[in-house]
Amino acid sequence: MSAKQGLVFSAVFGTAVLAAHAASAQSNAQVGSQIDALQQQIQALQQQLQALKNQVTANQTQLQQSQADMKQAQTQAQAQANANAQAAAAASGPKITLSKNNRPGWMSADGRNSIELTTRLHFDAANYLRYRPGTPGANGDPTALNNGVNARRARIGILGRFAGDWKYELTYDFGGTTDTVNSTETKPIASGLNHAYISYNGLRPVSFDLGYLDTPHTLSESMSSNNILFLERPAIVDVANSIAAGDARSAFGVHGNSDRFWG
Repeated sequence: MSAKQGLVFSAVFGTAVLAAHAASAQSNAQVGSQIDALQQQIQALQQQLQALKNQVTANQTQLQQSQADMKQAQTQAQAQANANAQAAAAASGPKITLSKNNRPGWMSADGRNSIELTTRLHFDAANYLRYRPGTPGANGDPTALNNGVNARRARIGILGRFAGDWKYELTYDFGGTTDTVNSTETKPIASGLNHAYISYNGLRPVSFDLGYLDTPHTLSESMSSNNILFLERPAIVDVANSIAAGDARSAFGVHGNSDRFWG
């Protein structure tokens, strides 16, 4: 082989080696790019997987909360149903009452029958500086007065209605008032009997009363002893009571009233 041919061979061989090295470098670069792309895809898939896990966890939490809310709503609905059932049962049966005058009582479910407890207790007391026991005014001495305490009115009784249109009251007075003492009455039980009557109110505003009544023949007697100005009514009214009226008076009466009249 001549020198010229050797140079040509060397040049060709070198060119082939350089081409092979360039091809190998290019192949390595492509492989590296593909690896980077795969790693990015893997990271993207991992992020998507984590997002799916988070979504599943959130859905489970929401489902558990929904189940808890549903259970609580069911519990409240059951409690409300029980309360409504108890209220309906209470409404369908008799019940304990308290009137506007603070009288405790009992009433039937339909309100047509009731009974209430009524009481009244009035005390008066006296203490005289120049006290000397004896009959007041005895022998013309105005200082012969008695100290002490008196249960002026001590009443207890029941009142209410039955069959809707009928009312009743039975009250006895254990006090020392003259309200229930009638000089024309001879029966001992009647001397303390304050009220014992029945009333028919089916023709409102007219009422029919029968029994032992408080006959309202004067303005003062028409007022309750809870509302009169002094401890007792005027003396002239007491005189009239002893003749033709009084609390312990057996009588029959008819009365009616509205916001504008009373008769």
